[in-house]
Amino acid sequence: MIDKLKQVLSTPRGRLVAGILVVALAGAGVAFGVTRADDLPEDAAFRYGDRVVTTTQLDDRLEVLEALYGVKRPDDADKKDDFNRDSAKSMVVSLVLADAAAKRDIVISDKEAQTELDKLIDQQLTGGRDAFVEFLSTSGISERDVLDEIRAQLATSRLVDEVTADVPEATEAEAQKKYDDNEGDMVTPEGRQLVNVVVETRADADRVARLAGKSGKLSTLAATWSLDGSTKDDGGRLGLVTADQLEDGYGKIAFSAAAGEIFGPVKTSYGWNVGQVVEVVKARPVSFTDVKAEIIDRLSAEARLKVWRDFLAKELKGADVEYADGYLPDDPTAPPANSTPTPAADPPASGAPATETPAPTE
Repeated sequence: MIDKLKQVLSTPRGRLVAGILVVALAGAGVAFGVTRADDLPEDAAFRYGDRVVTTTQLDDRLEVLEALYGVKRPDDADKKDDFNRDSAKSMVVSLVLADAAAKRDIVISDKEAQTELDKLIDQQLTGGRDAFVEFLSTSGISERDVLDEIRAQLATSRLVDEVTADVPEATEAEAQKKYDDNEGDMVTPEGRQLVNVVVETRADADRVARLAGKSGKLSTLAATWSLDGSTKDDGGRLGLVTADQLEDGYGKIAFSAAAGEIFGPVKTSYGWNVGQVVEVVKARPVSFTDVKAEIIDRLSAEARLKVWRDFLAKELKGADVEYADGYLPDDPTAPPANSTPTPAADPPASGAPATETPAPTE
């Protein structure tokens, strides 16, 4: 159920804001107004402006992040101090973003957040409202916690839209230069048309492999055997996929097999799989025309990213933050070790569209 809710919060809008939050945390060179705490209450994690955030409040926030995004405290005692410091710093950044939105009169009402949540549940969460209620009952968080997260996402998204509204789109000439500078990397990676049958046990997978070996065709077995509801009625066809769209173990075997070969059984997080290579599509260079639009989008996003970082740097310079000793980051101005600016600065390696669903899936 946790995975299902992650899917709900990983809509295009959710992914956008998540990427922006990562960028917020990755603003190298930003100077916080940080002091060491000498007069904070004993149970404080940090003070932001006039607000003192206690360790209990920070823990409550981490429970929400664990339920929604799988953020967990490390078991290793040596890593817990770093986790506490990073968590406090991340919450500070979220508060800075919230204040920046409020300064621009960006307010998300409860009704708007509820409408967004209802839409996401209806359209993207298998099991609908009943499944969502079940998730809440087992996760230890409330619907209010989820609504608050959605409100924060919507507010940050609108803040970014306002801050970057006047950034011009990249030109075709800029895209051509980027292509020329990286022409050697402009290739479509090798792809494969695959058929896959996923079953629950190794014994079932062995039987499917034997039956497919006798007939030479795996697709005829999908409707009877496969647990993958999205492909079983289409002969188990996964479509054209690249190696990086597959789980490592499965992908290694699938891309080592010859055209027409049946491979497996191989275990993935979805079960036991038997696959067949229907077609091998070799890697090929792509022309500027193939990737022009993608490069323009990427360069435009990078320009917006720079403007956003500059804006955020200005906001953070004025942040009045006082950390308790156990929560003071070693270097408050450095990005967290696990954050990566989004979008990537590298040029696209392929003009081929990527599938949204990793394969094989259940």
